[in-house]
Amino acid sequence: TLSSSELAAVKGSYDFVGLNVYSRFHVAFDLKLPRQLFARIFVPSHVPQGDSGVEQPYGEAYPQAITYAVERAARLGAPMYILENGVPDREDRIRPWLISEAVGQLGQLLRRGFDVRGYFHWTLVDNFEWSEGWRLRFGLVSLDPETQERIMRPSARLYASIAQSNGVVPDHQPEYRLTPPECPVACLQPATGELSIADGP
Repeated sequence: TLSSSELAAVKGSYDFVGLNVYSRFHVAFDLKLPRQLFARIFVPSHVPQGDSGVEQPYGEAYPQAITYAVERAARLGAPMYILENGVPDREDRIRPWLISEAVGQLGQLLRRGFDVRGYFHWTLVDNFEWSEGWRLRFGLVSLDPETQERIMRPSARLYASIAQSNGVVPDHQPEYRLTPPECPVACLQPATGELSIADGP
């Protein structure tokens, strides 16, 4: 435990605040779970989901979490970076939508004056997750672990285009959308255009 003087010395000594933002928890009161403080954690079936489905902690693709996290972390008074944000999505069904929405959230935060200096998508290339192995595919680039073959997913081209234009431009928003605003993965429809889902593996 740190003493009061140690806490005072540490306060404000950091260079930036790094945020890993993925999803949100839905919690319901459940009398059958006293050892979990009567809390049942779940992901509703009607929300956009990655490959992990309703499992935690990546079940729901929820880009609005970036806004909530930044608003809360801003109280620390340091520049902020989104160090991780993504969704496990082998077929790239909702990742392009998530990227576009996440960067759109960041644009709104910047216009409101929040000091967010960077966004890092998790992850560039499919990686070996310590608790999941190769099961969950987070990469902008797909990786075959046996052959080491790498193939760019459509979301990689979208992300490159966003980076080249220094942010989301209006033409990116309709490329991938949710119709209606809340629906399961089956509702996601790619729009026509150069970033069509057909370009992927």
